Amino acid sequence: MVQDKTLEPKFFQSLLDNSPTPYHLVNYIEEKLIKYFNAQQLKLDEKWKIETGSYYIKKEGTSLIAFNIDVKKKYEPFLIATAHTDSPGLKLKIDATEKTGDVFYNHIEVYGSPIISTWLDRDLSLAGIIYFKKNENINSKLINIENIGIIPNLAIHLNRQINEGFKYNTHDNLTVINSTKKTIKDNILEQLGIEYENFLSCDLIFTESQPSKIIGTEGEFLASKNLDNKSGCHAIMNSYIHTSNNKNKIAVFFDNEEVGSLTSRGADSNLLSEVLERIDLALNLTREEHLIKTNKSFNISIDSVHGIHPGYASKHDPNYQATLSKGVVVKNSANFRYATTSTGFAKLKNLAIKNNIKIQEIIMKANVPSGTTIGPISNARTGIETIDIGTPMWAMHSLRETVSIADHIEAIKLLRAFFEKGI
Repeated sequence: MVQDKTLEPKFFQSLLDNSPTPYHLVNYIEEKLIKYFNAQQLKLDEKWKIETGSYYIKKEGTSLIAFNIDVKKKYEPFLIATAHTDSPGLKLKIDATEKTGDVFYNHIEVYGSPIISTWLDRDLSLAGIIYFKKNENINSKLINIENIGIIPNLAIHLNRQINEGFKYNTHDNLTVINSTKKTIKDNILEQLGIEYENFLSCDLIFTESQPSKIIGTEGEFLASKNLDNKSGCHAIMNSYIHTSNNKNKIAVFFDNEEVGSLTSRGADSNLLSEVLERIDLALNLTREEHLIKTNKSFNISIDSVHGIHPGYASKHDPNYQATLSKGVVVKNSANFRYATTSTGFAKLKNLAIKNNIKIQEIIMKANVPSGTTIGPISNARTGIETIDIGTPMWAMHSLRETVSIADHIEAIKLLRAFFEKGI
């Protein structure tokens, strides 16, 4: 039983179930910032005036940076937590429609590196943003249409090799079947009341229709779509809104990590550096004072971690494995695939010990290549000391992933301690 009501899983599930895309997630976070802090949005293409209070910026609808400022503490370091808003998936090619056997279907484009087989035979929703013309102006609307289609497998009688390592052709075998009556595009425009000739463009991705679920005989685990990395986003959002505003805390939500981050709304851009500099310019700090401040700052990058899988234990180093329900994981890599250094690890571990928070460490086996995340990118882009952490999960990049609720709570507690006390 969770005693702190703000840590109850239902709040985590609310974000998961109401944020099928980065667009929806950014809107969800924005609503919370306004609700809890009456936060003010600043525009990147306008001059900033900053007083003591809470602010945020959005970039292209899928990235957001929130920050709290106390003018009396303007020389104190930034306490930054970063995560990414996107997940691997299948994007709709809206005009790539065909009809075979009187059935309409659409081709897709693979975004990132999903586990392809997990997308077959699942009820799929379609979500994202539509742009259309109205009264000669460009308008946009977020959509989330549930149970819009399915990608059926070929019956085993026609594909005897299906259980022997079948490789799907992503163009031919991953077509989304939706109707015998009309195309997906016609269906969407009809639901939205948009005339065909007024449609301009869209950014739509398929997601799983099934909501998140607490599972296991003891209710220890949570299974959901997009846990990588909406779990990290929720941990940051929860800790940000449920801590006091006596520090210069920064919550960063980047897009496009799953495709390399090299976009204007991704971590491999000047977005974070620009925002930090503009904060200090608005507070009348000199360039040197800003650089001194950033060199005293600290960034916790949180992303998902490979939890040890009972059926594939040999993939993990038994001395440095991440176990579900054993706490937050610090990610380490000799080749700096993660930003963690021994100095940063010592600081974080000390913070965890002082606040009775469980910590694990993961280092991949020497013959198993490590993944990477936004930590090293943000570290290189800003020069701010950074550490990579996360919570362990099973089936990373599957359509449905699984995490431990206890680990997620520990991550929130760690970030709360960081935002309250520094490091």
